[in-house]
Amino acid sequence: MNVLLVDDSQTTLEIHKAALVRDGHRVVVATSGEMAWRHLTHARFDVVVTDWMMPKMTGLALMARIIERGEPRPGLVVATIRGSGADRLKAQSAGADVVLQKPVSPDALVAGVAQAAMTFDRSPGGSHSVVGAPSLVVLLAEVGGAALLDRLAPALRPAPQTAYLMTLAAAPWAIASRAASLDKQAQLQVRPAAPGGVLSPGSLSLVGHDVPLAIDRSGRLCRLRPTTDRAQPLDRLLTDLARTHGARATAVFLAGMSRNGQAGARALNDAGGRVLALAPQDSPAPALIEHLLEGRSGTPQISMNALPGFLAA
Repeated sequence: MNVLLVDDSQTTLEIHKAALVRDGHRVVVATSGEMAWRHLTHARFDVVVTDWMMPKMTGLALMARIIERGEPRPGLVVATIRGSGADRLKAQSAGADVVLQKPVSPDALVAGVAQAAMTFDRSPGGSHSVVGAPSLVVLLAEVGGAALLDRLAPALRPAPQTAYLMTLAAAPWAIASRAASLDKQAQLQVRPAAPGGVLSPGSLSLVGHDVPLAIDRSGRLCRLRPTTDRAQPLDRLLTDLARTHGARATAVFLAGMSRNGQAGARALNDAGGRVLALAPQDSPAPALIEHLLEGRSGTPQISMNALPGFLAA
């Protein structure tokens, strides 16, 4: 992603830039709010990370100017030594998506940028569609996923604005091996997914079902930190997908999900995304898909033969 760093401390800029570059971002720095505004008028950024207390134009004043120009805005992160609850609320009321307490560790900065990138189009009249995001199809499978992948991958047709992601119950080495094999026979590019990688239109990316990932608005995969709550990895993935892609996302439950993904499916459906289930007669683990359908009698079911054409439409 393109990130603009704003701070009147050169040392802070160097430390923060190094952390973000290591994470794969393209970084531009500014030593004042005025310099940052000049960058913003000539280039587009996915996220702006700004100090709060700066001479002349403060970080909050910079955010106000970004919001007032009435265009789809970048994600906004404020880093500050001001740590009270009232200060945090003031920053959030001014438009900050993330507030970070200084000194900011590299891990906290990277996580904050990833979180801020997951923002809707907040321009006046903006909807739940996401600026610059490709349409995304997530194919969800645990038990029996490998067999379904072997049938499905060769039948999927590349679509100019659609990227595919499939979850599997498999070790990273097995996913890499299967991707290399299928890439030779599939119509679209098949590759293993990894944090920092981008889900490109015309490609099918494979990832382990238990890897805690989120997808930002540009289609970039971000590794999530483990949490102490009971959220399943796929619930977290789909919930974030609802925020970042909304109606431009489709989730297809293929096999063996148990309850992993059920809450995320509700969130995606509420955000205008499509949620489907593979017809039981085509699934190697049909009983487990029934958890998704509990209380959701309206969830469409689709056959394996019809699925590739439906997704390409």
